[in-house]
Amino acid sequence: MNTPGLFASLRPVEGAVEALHEMAGEDLNVLIVTTPTFGNPTCVQDKYEWVARHLGRERVNRTIIAYDKTAVSGAVLIDDKPRITGSMEPSWRHLLFSRPYNRYVESVPRIEKWEDWRGSVLPLMEAVNA
Repeated sequence: MNTPGLFASLRPVEGAVEALHEMAGEDLNVLIVTTPTFGNPTCVQDKYEWVARHLGRERVNRTIIAYDKTAVSGAVLIDDKPRITGSMEPSWRHLLFSRPYNRYVESVPRIEKWEDWRGSVLPLMEAVNA
């Protein structure tokens, strides 16, 4: 996690880039919210470079680097972290992106594949906006 250049070299999760473009194409206000790794000296720059390379330069301006994701407003936060903690009551609903290390979590709605985003994200957005 602390290796310089690590985050710039990661490959996108299958279907994620296409899903983001589809969400944006449906006029959803899509932001990238990511937490920096404190011990990695190039983490923040690597993450901005990754976004520019895989999602486009225009998405860099829609990227938020935050230690506390609860401070970011939104309807839905898609994250692979099983439990999001912070200083505030989140405005968003957590949608857990399934990974092998979070399979044990049963209390959070989840999305298995990015191709299924409509069936997971849209109902949560409706619940938040109701």
